[in-house]
Amino acid sequence: MKQSNIPILSVSDLTSLIKQTFSESFPHLNIIGEVSNFRPSSTGHWYFSLKDKGASISVVMFKNNTWKVERLLKEGDQVQILGNLDVYAPRGTYSIKCESISFVGTGDILAQLEIRKRAYQAAGWFDEKLKKPICKFPTKLGVITSPTTAALQDVLQVLARRAPSLDVLIIPCVVQGEAAAKSIANAIEVANTFDLCDQIIVTRGGGSIEDLLAFSEEIVLRAILNSKIPIISGVGHEIDFALCDFVSDLRAPTPSAAAELASSGYNDIKSKSQELTANIESALDNKIYYLQERILRYDVTNLNSFVMSKIDNMYFRAANASNDIELALNNKIIDFENRYNLAKVEIDSLNPKSILKKGYAIIKDKNKQIISSVKDLNKDDIVGIMFVDGETSAKVGN
Repeated sequence: MKQSNIPILSVSDLTSLIKQTFSESFPHLNIIGEVSNFRPSSTGHWYFSLKDKGASISVVMFKNNTWKVERLLKEGDQVQILGNLDVYAPRGTYSIKCESISFVGTGDILAQLEIRKRAYQAAGWFDEKLKKPICKFPTKLGVITSPTTAALQDVLQVLARRAPSLDVLIIPCVVQGEAAAKSIANAIEVANTFDLCDQIIVTRGGGSIEDLLAFSEEIVLRAILNSKIPIISGVGHEIDFALCDFVSDLRAPTPSAAAELASSGYNDIKSKSQELTANIESALDNKIYYLQERILRYDVTNLNSFVMSKIDNMYFRAANASNDIELALNNKIIDFENRYNLAKVEIDSLNPKSILKKGYAIIKDKNKQIISSVKDLNKDDIVGIMFVDGETSAKVGN
């Protein structure tokens, strides 16, 4: 074939021809398949794949049509869609532009997973009694995932922010494909055999239900069940699920959430420390503000008046105290004088000379002993007689 006979086309020209051919050849399509990798966007549009055992094709359903669907799509839904084939020129890809969706049944993969889930549940693999408590303050955290996955970076970023001192060990494995299940199980067994860490996160990012199948294989579930180290499952996005979620000791909806759960203890301490610091700073600020307000109340004039008022008050209190002391001393002196005079009167009343003043006399024998009875006297005894103003002697007669 000679090149001169072949028309020269730009990429845009060729894409336009392909788009025109598709539009003319496939104006209306009615397709049955299984929903996979469903991704609703924040703008309201739906993106997903429609697949069967032999092929897969991208589908987009714009916001103005999604309201017609009876419920949100989920992985494994068997649906029938009506639409047309469209070409997206910037990437040179084609997809089905969907106008309506009707549900036919549940996809084969999802149905098989549900059967296996019920079987493992009946066997007791999901029993809460088998769940090991998660370490609140792990010293070394093992992360089992592919070193190249975006999920690992999400986990590391969260840990760096919430628990920068935590020692993190990346235990590499394959997370998708035929070899993935055995690789994940081996990583769990190695961590336990060599006691590499005291807590494990098993994780990968989101994907289609087929992409996550490795995390639902029995070899992985059995490794998690037999693990002595507590395991947090952080597989896929919130709308995804794998059977390892139900066997693990704790399920996180995303890899980032798994990292947050693993570092919750450290973050609690950090938050408490920040709260205490804020409280202390607030208390200090309030105290400083209070003292500043008190200082500002007093200018030089007011301060002088305040000090003089204090001094005058002290002088007044000192003067009153002096008067009180003097009065107390005078009262004490008067009390002592009264008590002295009373004692003097009592002493005087007991003095024998006071009695002699009344005309009484004291009789003594020759030994100057007081004679208190007439029986003690004999005739012709010489006795002494003591009066108030002197003494004399006498002879006892009959």
